[in-house]
Amino acid sequence: ANYGAQCVVWQTAINPVIALELLATGVWQGAGVRGPESFDAVPFLDLLAGAAPAGYDSPWGIEEK
Repeated sequence: ANYGAQCVVWQTAINPVIALELLATGVWQGAGVRGPESFDAVPFLDLLAGAAPAGYDSPWGIEEK
């Protein structure tokens, strides 16, 4: 997707945007200070890779070498 931003801006902004969306919709829940590893990664990755407008159309992958 083309959001009209430089990649550094996108890579910095997208993570907290998705996290806030998951918290606001109740997909992620919890009280107090919690690290990102305490939340289920699957909803985050699904939203990141999902097609716009429901997702952020930013596919991810793992490459083992």
